[in-house]
Amino acid sequence: MHLSIAVVEDDKKYRQTIIEYVGRYFSSIHAKAGVVPFSNAESFLESDYNGFDMIFMDIKLPGIDGLTAATRLRQTGCEAILIYITNMSHLAVKGYAVNALDFIVKPLIYQDFVVTLNRAVSIIKTRKKEEILTIKSNGKLFRVSTSKICYVEVLGHNVTYHLEDAVLETRGSLSSMEGALENAGFLRPGRSYMVNPLFIDAVCDNDIQIHGDIVPISKLQKKAFLAKFNKWISSGGR
Repeated sequence: MHLSIAVVEDDKKYRQTIIEYVGRYFSSIHAKAGVVPFSNAESFLESDYNGFDMIFMDIKLPGIDGLTAATRLRQTGCEAILIYITNMSHLAVKGYAVNALDFIVKPLIYQDFVVTLNRAVSIIKTRKKEEILTIKSNGKLFRVSTSKICYVEVLGHNVTYHLEDAVLETRGSLSSMEGALENAGFLRPGRSYMVNPLFIDAVCDNDIQIHGDIVPISKLQKKAFLAKFNKWISSGGR
């Protein structure tokens, strides 16, 4: 895996620290990352920013601030992972409006980077191996990325796809989509379910809390499921 990362920070000391921490993290997971530094938002917005997988951005920048810059890049369809570096944590709510993954508050601590980068890399990894499914529901055909599916449920001949913001029901069997879902990293807690580990909130005894719903873990699948889920966690969600 090789990722392209932008660092938009006007303070040279912090900019170098971010670059150092990013390099240390990717060395620790035996992956590569190309880092491009910017000292202001103007030069960043003039770059080919749609080519970045991840963007670290200070909120308080000279000229165009980080919140305005993020709004502009989202308006052009840029879906890069956005992580704010700031000492202005009270602006967090505004940051989430542009779909920022997280905030790392100054002074910078390496362990904070590890936690946030584990999440970011997990999401990017899933995006890169995502599959596009064609689902017929209510007489319409939908093209759905597996990265948008929280879990899939089968009851009889009905298959229900629980997405981030919708539910699609169709006739069929889970086996017809099982290969694509497995390739996208989905796990199987039982005969009737496949779950996207990115959306798992908690695993409690014999249940999975996922995106506000409860999915049961079958006794026969529990050991294998927990082994795969723990492996997924220990690898940083990759």
